[in-house]
Amino acid sequence: MFTRSEFVYLLTYYKKLNFYIALMKKLEVLSIVLFFIGLTFKFFHWAGANVLLIISTSILSILYFASSYILFNNIALRDLFKRKTNIINPSGSKTALFIFTGVSLSTLIIGVLFSLMIWPGAVVQITIGFFSGLICLSFLLSGYLRGDKTYRWALYRAVPLVLISGIFYLFPNSWINYHYDIDHKSRDLLIEMRTNPNDTTLSKKFRDRKTFYIDSFNNAQ
Repeated sequence: MFTRSEFVYLLTYYKKLNFYIALMKKLEVLSIVLFFIGLTFKFFHWAGANVLLIISTSILSILYFASSYILFNNIALRDLFKRKTNIINPSGSKTALFIFTGVSLSTLIIGVLFSLMIWPGAVVQITIGFFSGLICLSFLLSGYLRGDKTYRWALYRAVPLVLISGIFYLFPNSWINYHYDIDHKSRDLLIEMRTNPNDTTLSKKFRDRKTFYIDSFNNAQ
């Protein structure tokens, strides 16, 4: 039995913990909404797309990297008082899987950001994130099919992210073709840069071309 002071301390502690858990879940939802808004802006070449994408993916990546066990277990305050709750009596294999899944999804999200922004290293990030995500997905599905329904919260997050990364992995140049559908020269340079990442001449040509367009736009104002 707890003394009155111990009970008050535990109740205060769990209330604070529940606040942080609720905050993480709200940040997750907010970052997902911001991501799709930024993606819509990016599709239509609207201003502010890059900022929205960078902020949303950064928040989501940090959340999954640092708090995957809590988010993927869908832990709430009432669960903390249950003697058989996973946070008090965690399964070692499940804990390791959820942490590994969080790291994999974090890498995958950064890979998606790099691909959307067409930054160097996008192919490497997407490849690592996609295959590690597939490994996690196979273990999560295996656990879910064995009857452990707690795996579904991780599956809800892993399945769409692995599918999105799979598109970028299988069709690495599709986004470049869409984004530079008018400027074919820049498109060809970017695709060639991905094929020959160590060729500094190609990157210099692309930077010069980008500078030329920016200067032309500013002079036209």
